Amino acid sequence: MKSIGKKTLAWFLTVLIAFGAIFVVQIPVSAANNPYPLDGGNGVAAGKCTYTAWEQAYNRMGIALPAWGNAAQWYDRAAASGYQVIPYSTGVVPPANSIACWSGGYGHVAYVVAADSVGMVLHESNIDPYGNGTYLKDLEQWWSYSSWRRNNLQGFIVLQPQDATPPVITNVRVSQLTNQGYTVTCIVTDNEGVNRVQFPTWRSEITSDGCIWYNGVRNGNEWSFTFSDANIATYYTTHIYAYDNAGNYSTAGIEQYVDKTAPVISNVQVSNVTGDGYTVACDIYENQPDSLDRVQFPAWTHVNEQDDIIQQWWTNPEASGELTKLDSHHYHAVYRVNRSDHNNETGEYLTHIYAYDKWGNAGIMGSTPIQILHGSVQSISIASNPSKTVYYVGESFNRSGMTLRVTYQDGFSETIDSGFTVSAGTFSTPGIKSIRVTYQGKSTSFSLTVHKRLPFVDVPASGVYYSDAVQYVYDYDYMTGMNPTTFGPAENLSRAQFAVILYRMKGSPSTAGMNNPFEDNQPGTFYYDAVIWCNNAGIITGYYNADGSFTGRFGPSDNISREQLATMLYRYANYVGDDTSAATSLNRFGDAAMVSSYAVDALEWAAAEGIVSGRQTTPPTIAPLDNASRADVAVMLQRYLV
Repeated sequence: MKSIGKKTLAWFLTVLIAFGAIFVVQIPVSAANNPYPLDGGNGVAAGKCTYTAWEQAYNRMGIALPAWGNAAQWYDRAAASGYQVIPYSTGVVPPANSIACWSGGYGHVAYVVAADSVGMVLHESNIDPYGNGTYLKDLEQWWSYSSWRRNNLQGFIVLQPQDATPPVITNVRVSQLTNQGYTVTCIVTDNEGVNRVQFPTWRSEITSDGCIWYNGVRNGNEWSFTFSDANIATYYTTHIYAYDNAGNYSTAGIEQYVDKTAPVISNVQVSNVTGDGYTVACDIYENQPDSLDRVQFPAWTHVNEQDDIIQQWWTNPEASGELTKLDSHHYHAVYRVNRSDHNNETGEYLTHIYAYDKWGNAGIMGSTPIQILHGSVQSISIASNPSKTVYYVGESFNRSGMTLRVTYQDGFSETIDSGFTVSAGTFSTPGIKSIRVTYQGKSTSFSLTVHKRLPFVDVPASGVYYSDAVQYVYDYDYMTGMNPTTFGPAENLSRAQFAVILYRMKGSPSTAGMNNPFEDNQPGTFYYDAVIWCNNAGIITGYYNADGSFTGRFGPSDNISREQLATMLYRYANYVGDDTSAATSLNRFGDAAMVSSYAVDALEWAAAEGIVSGRQTTPPTIAPLDNASRADVAVMLQRYLV
């Protein structure tokens, strides 16, 4: 009996184990981390309420709730964990995806699947819905509010979907570089809120094991951190760790070099010193490529110490030099010190130079003290002309002997012989030249004469009355020679030749469409266009018969008389708009009666203007009918034109 019992018991256990293996409860993968055991009793066992409520929150919402103890403790511990709780009162409609909590004993919890103003659907375990002592598992059932169990109901735990999205880090930037560190700033955003942002930082040449974690400072969505422990010049690495309230995090990072070597200033030069200021220039070397930030030029006078120095000169653009980048390490800076920026003070000026790199390292150097006396220049005038005032084409201006009289703002005047500019170089054309002289923004002018070299062997350079006149008409191409080397001063001038001279004086204008009334003015002659133009301008009329009829002849080869020359010149002056109102009586000339009636007005004008002066006889004579020599014509033209 005893042995039979043992065999029977062994068989029973074998069957029981086999059936147990077949019917073992499989824990869902989704609830594998459920902190509540699968079985138990009275509200603390899975299959009862806590296991099922936790599992429903995980499966439906992706939320792994903390272990809050037995069901009676869930409501208060959820509130302490930061979950929203809604106290129960009559008329409260619980939100879907919440957990209903009952107190008393071990309490009870149920998952609210859905709810409206009439009732709700609960998913729960360890519930005796019919009051018959039978407790059910995983029951999901609708309850009306009228039949709903209200005793000991505390309220509802509101569940939100689990946040799995990490914060977003954008706009990472480095600013406020110094030789001690830098500031890192970024924008961090997250739908569920940013919990903290940290900035671990270390020297790049060592491992991150030596890093120090710094907490960021928040300003809205902007987070920043200032690193100020850069004790050597090297590269530093800063990473960014941004955490949200669900523990998700994102990373970013920068590497930044910190320099401690100041730029080097050299080749300081001062130039363009005037009564209004001076210019300071220098070269700069920066050891890090493309890293020179600015060059400042604080300047002041000894008057009232530094009251005139530009305020905050170390950053003020008004004290910044104009930078030219020569290459990635070399620069050239230029700065103009203006007296108007320094209370218009005169006297000794001092200028320092500060070259800053982007880390704030500054190279410093001073320039030579500069004297600004008497203020700005108010006026200049020619004190003495250059020693040479007559030139020939091809010669260059020589300022030797030239001085200026300069008057300054304070009334002080001085004579200077240098420092001014003259608008003259090598002369290429003849004539009277107006030469402009400039000094410190003020200008004046003087005149000098440029000639063509006379090629004529029969015209002395001086000593005869017509030398200057021949030079003048030759310079302007009004008269040329009889041949390349002979002018022929005593030779008579023809009527055609004088017409050509007047035509040249007017610039040889076009005669297209003009009438030619003269039968002795034929195309192809040197005077053809000149005679036509003079006739159309009313300067020449030709010969007339005694009865007043026109002969049709001009007489181009006839010698021009002195009164004819004066008449043609008088008509030319009227044509070009010159004032011909001056007149003087011809009675002082012994041969005034010989002047033809048509020539009286012309000779009275010419005598009044000094164009004709008469023969040096006793009494003087005007010789109106004498032929005009080429020398006489040159003299009369110069007297008229100059």
